Amino acid sequence: MNILKKKPVIFFLLIITLLIFLRIDYRFKYTIECCSDEYDYFMHASTIVNDFDFDYSNQDLRDFRFTNNNKIAPVGFVGTGILFSPFLYLGNLFNQIFNESIAEDVFNYQIFFYSMSSVIYFFLTYLFIYKTMKLIGYKLNKYKLLLIFSASGLPYYAFERFGMTHIAEVFTISLLIYLLTSFYLDDTDSKITASLISPILLLSFLTRMSNFFIFLIPLIVKKYLQNSKKVERSLAKNYYFLSSVLISAIGYFWILYSIYGKFILNPQKIYNDSRTSSDLFGSFIDLPMTIIDIAASSFNVLFTFEFGIFWMSPILFFGTIYCLLKLKNYKSYENWLLFLCFAQNFVIIYLWQSAASSYGFRYLFSLVPIALFVLFLQKDMNEYVLKYLTIFSIFSLIGIMFFETTVLTQLSVVDEYNSFGRYIRYVEPEYVKGVVLALGDFNSYLIIFSTSFLGALFFKTLLIVFGRTSLESILSRLGLPVENNDFQNYLENLQSIGFEKFIIVLLIFSVFSYFITYKAKD
Repeated sequence: MNILKKKPVIFFLLIITLLIFLRIDYRFKYTIECCSDEYDYFMHASTIVNDFDFDYSNQDLRDFRFTNNNKIAPVGFVGTGILFSPFLYLGNLFNQIFNESIAEDVFNYQIFFYSMSSVIYFFLTYLFIYKTMKLIGYKLNKYKLLLIFSASGLPYYAFERFGMTHIAEVFTISLLIYLLTSFYLDDTDSKITASLISPILLLSFLTRMSNFFIFLIPLIVKKYLQNSKKVERSLAKNYYFLSSVLISAIGYFWILYSIYGKFILNPQKIYNDSRTSSDLFGSFIDLPMTIIDIAASSFNVLFTFEFGIFWMSPILFFGTIYCLLKLKNYKSYENWLLFLCFAQNFVIIYLWQSAASSYGFRYLFSLVPIALFVLFLQKDMNEYVLKYLTIFSIFSLIGIMFFETTVLTQLSVVDEYNSFGRYIRYVEPEYVKGVVLALGDFNSYLIIFSTSFLGALFFKTLLIVFGRTSLESILSRLGLPVENNDFQNYLENLQSIGFEKFIIVLLIFSVFSYFITYKAKD
């Protein structure tokens, strides 16, 4: 086992693991075509890149959209589009240089670079979380940190469903927490750090304008750091921070007005949702029962076999229990602020009564950086808590890897009762059980390999070495069903995709793996 401790071996294994998690499902396409959310974020990026404006009248918007007089816009929030737009620009540029078309070339450079944006931001998120940990002085093995962070459920949205907003949310919040921690604890010049806090906070809010808890993060970070460290600096007295607040606010409201033709603070207005608090929570008389219902739903989120966070996102489970236990000191307002952060997102799940039709309880993922932050503040972590985080993080990663490999690990395409008792599509109330059973299903491993970039790289290499005809002949002699239409389409796609894209992926993964293995210090 000593060989597994050698850095070249670890470096190689990290690359292999990343190639397994990186999936082709949403990438081997001609353009962004899936789902309203992804399409909205793509439209935001498109208008920025193609027209350098926020005028969507010349964009191919889908029916579900915001309207205000003659103004139209996607209902998805703009922040993700802003963050992903540089990658889309690069993709369009490469398409022009290499004469690739979104109408004719599968996995063209537009799709390639746009899809890699979530991967890059995932890596950068880990970087800022790691740097925050080092500033606080918490000692956690860098590999264990990567494990616990990745076991949140986020890799699915980085390496497979890349067009969603969750990676952008977590990246901006992680960067915000790092900037705040750096401002208070780093002895170096704080001018740039102080200037960046406000624009990053507002950009984070623009990624999901229902995440009101973001505005509590500066207070939470300062108060919790004060409780454990000597903090002398003050943002409220910092000229660079105050100046950036004014400039950022102007930019923020300009973006909103440019998109919607009016200033919008309530995200319900974007979705044309006219519900009031009484519609959501009932009258004052009903409040006690509503509280009981929220508590029951929250318990379900914690322990259900349908992506319950105890099983499938241990760092979120830790953060939730931590904020509840801290309320024992009910006189500490920072503990109540932390509770409000978690409560807001749990209430969203209560309102929807579902895991939100994709992998995991994704509306909780924006809390991952906060959960890690409070973990880093622990001076004497209970060894059993660390063992729990480690063991169940491994199980969580397995759960992500085996998603959609068997009947019990894929979301239903017909109406079914979910763990909240709702009769809807895209649920799997026995997911945890399904993962355990999938471990003994050989076909699951074949699906994982064939839909991964590792498998795609393997078959692409074989196509280059042997050619398609010879390769099909070899595989046929091995008894494999090469005549299968899906496999034929798979080979055809691989033939058309340039090998240089696989090389770029390998280079990106190599840089990240090199940082983890050789540069990051425990």
